[in-house]
Amino acid sequence: MFSQRAIVFAVVFLGLGGAVGALAMRGEPPRRLKFAVDVPASARVAPTDLASWIIEGRRDFTVIDLRDTPSYEAGHVQDAVHCGSCHEDKGQGRHAVEDHFVDLSKKLVLYTATGREAIELPRLLARNPRLAVLEGGYAAWQAQVLAPVALDGEPGSEALDAARRREAVRAFFAGERAGTARPAQLPVTPIRREGAHQPAAAHEGC
Repeated sequence: MFSQRAIVFAVVFLGLGGAVGALAMRGEPPRRLKFAVDVPASARVAPTDLASWIIEGRRDFTVIDLRDTPSYEAGHVQDAVHCGSCHEDKGQGRHAVEDHFVDLSKKLVLYTATGREAIELPRLLARNPRLAVLEGGYAAWQAQVLAPVALDGEPGSEALDAARRREAVRAFFAGERAGTARPAQLPVTPIRREGAHQPAAAHEGC
């Protein structure tokens, strides 16, 4: 006959064995692939400052767009790298690192749609001490850098000079000449002038 103590020990041992076996069958718990990023106020970049860095041709930073693909394709900060959906598993992460997706030795300026969205990044990026965030996100970039500028004010006034500087920045990113009007639209009906064009004769060529 088994003693009561032996029976209790056997029950506990079998219970622990069953729990360990169940965990082994389930496999290892999934590892966290993304971590919340909380960038301090001192690491926030104003849209006008970022615009100046780009115009100056600085190469010590990389801009990373965290919005979805349609938003990025509709418009983004010049030369921004798209990272709307960072890698979802270890294999994709290793592939991104091998392809040198971003240069981790540079300042990384992140931006979302409005600057208020939560940011989660892979461990390698989330713990990078060189992270910065575009203040106000792409919405602020549109409002402060890309928005049309009214050249109002008295000639020689500070207000007019400031407006001209903003217009020059906007024109730079729009690929236009500062202060120039938009190209005139052609009339709906072409204006026909009598005798303006005569078909060429055969000996005159095309």
